Amino acid sequence: MKHTYKVIIIVVIAILVALGIYLAWRQIAGPAPEETGTNGGAPTEIQETVGTTNGVITKISENKVFDFWVVSATNEVYYFLPDGKISLAKDGPDLETSKQVVNALNFIEVAPGGRKILAAFGDPLAPQWGIFDVVDKVWRPLPGELQNATWGTTDEKLIAAVKNGNDLNLAEADLTRTPPAYKILIKDFRLKNVKLSYLPENRLIIAEAPASNYESSIWQLDLKTLALNLMLTPQKGEFIEWSADKNFGFAWNAKDGFTILKSDFKEVLPTIFDTLPSKCSSSANKIYCFTPQAIPQTANLPDDYFDKKFFSIDDLFTVDEETGDTVKSLDGSGLGIDAKNPQVLGTKLYFINRYDNYLYELDLK
Repeated sequence: MKHTYKVIIIVVIAILVALGIYLAWRQIAGPAPEETGTNGGAPTEIQETVGTTNGVITKISENKVFDFWVVSATNEVYYFLPDGKISLAKDGPDLETSKQVVNALNFIEVAPGGRKILAAFGDPLAPQWGIFDVVDKVWRPLPGELQNATWGTTDEKLIAAVKNGNDLNLAEADLTRTPPAYKILIKDFRLKNVKLSYLPENRLIIAEAPASNYESSIWQLDLKTLALNLMLTPQKGEFIEWSADKNFGFAWNAKDGFTILKSDFKEVLPTIFDTLPSKCSSSANKIYCFTPQAIPQTANLPDDYFDKKFFSIDDLFTVDEETGDTVKSLDGSGLGIDAKNPQVLGTKLYFINRYDNYLYELDLK
């Protein structure tokens, strides 16, 4: 009996010692990776309103968000739900704008006027296309011959890859006609699996899909002369996103990391941080970039980020293009923010938090 008591006492002491060692190690090493989100886990709690020394962050959507856009003319923020329904974010209950379900949204693009949305959905390799009009709240399907598209000079123009029999042509589509009327720009357009982006002064950016094991290329097509030029040296993982006003391009590749460019592809200024293009936005001469506090050396970028194998805890940096000043305007420690697709409206910065996929607002004042 005494021997049994001795064994129990020894086991209890061993457990207490092990627990003490573990707690001491936790104090020294800090939180486990899943608590900081660097390996895909969410923070233990994401608050709906967080006051910081640099402003207030507020969750403003009642639903999870696929993507969103701002309308500066009306000071409104709309968002797509994952099922394709559309809501208007408001201080009170959100207003359902479209009840129509759109299966398997791929991406959306806002028209120059901010009132129409071009959307691709269905099979990513052969998507269907449609346009949603905020004014009359109606979806308008686009013809099946459209294989790829981006907005052109106005809300009534698209630049699109259009199938005609066995041919695939690059054309300008006039949406004032039903069905759309096409003006062929290039016959036998062979570039597939590319993203099209229109820039002012009749320029079309053609960017190959980025991958960590492939050197992607980014071209510029002059729509007046049809001259095609390679704009960036092909690099693994290379991709670029454009600010809403098309004044800035945010580029990244595995060799050089993150770069801020003007629309003529000249570097604005060296950056003191490394982030991904989908985490940046601009307004006037101010550039806002959410930046991971740490990126695991084992992360296979950008693939792991796109596949949600890598999450981050973000700070916010503000860059003044005119002075070159760069400041950390928000310390994200403890806030649980992994931001994507930030957009500026007035004095507010809106973004989707990848941890919970809700829409948040940061008061820049």
